[in-house]
Amino acid sequence: AKGLSRSFRRALYAQRVARSLLPRHLEALRQITDAPLFAALAPLLAQSPEEGRNRLLRHPEEVALVQARFCDPHGATLIAQPEATMLKNLYTLPKFTTRSPPLEKADGNPAPTHKAHDVQHMNARYGALWLESFLPLLRGALEAPAQPQKSETAPRLVLRRPMARREQTG
Repeated sequence: AKGLSRSFRRALYAQRVARSLLPRHLEALRQITDAPLFAALAPLLAQSPEEGRNRLLRHPEEVALVQARFCDPHGATLIAQPEATMLKNLYTLPKFTTRSPPLEKADGNPAPTHKAHDVQHMNARYGALWLESFLPLLRGALEAPAQPQKSETAPRLVLRRPMARREQTG
C-alpha cells in the first residue's frame, strides 16, 4: 500500500467491506429485530512486519471506518480485535495461530490442526481474549433498558425452498 494516498487506501478498504457479507447481514438482521447487533472483522493475519506484506490501514482505522460507514447506519457495534493479540495494529501475533484446530474438529476430539504456516486461523487463546473483550459489551447491552418496540409487525422469514424433514428436525 506504499505510495497510495490515505483517502485512496480508505476507499479501497471500504469497497472490500462493502462487497463482504457484513453490510447485507446487518441490514437483514435490523429488518427483523431491534435487539443489539454486534459485528466483528476477520482477525488480522498473523505475521511480522519483516515478511513484507503491506496492509491498507492499521486496525484502529479499519474499525473506525467500518463502524461509521457500515455499522452505525444499522445501530450495530463493531467489536475490535483485542489489543493484546496485535503487533503494531497491523498483524496478529503468531502465537495466536499455533495449534488452531479447524472448527469442525474443535469439539475436543484429537484432531489435526491447521498447517504450521497458517496465518489466518486463530487458536483458543485468541478466542478466549476475544470473548473477554466482547462479553462486557454484550452484558451491558443486555442490561440496558429495553427499547420501545416498533408499532409495525416484524417481517416474516421466507424460505426460498421448502425445508426437508431432516433439515427441520436437525
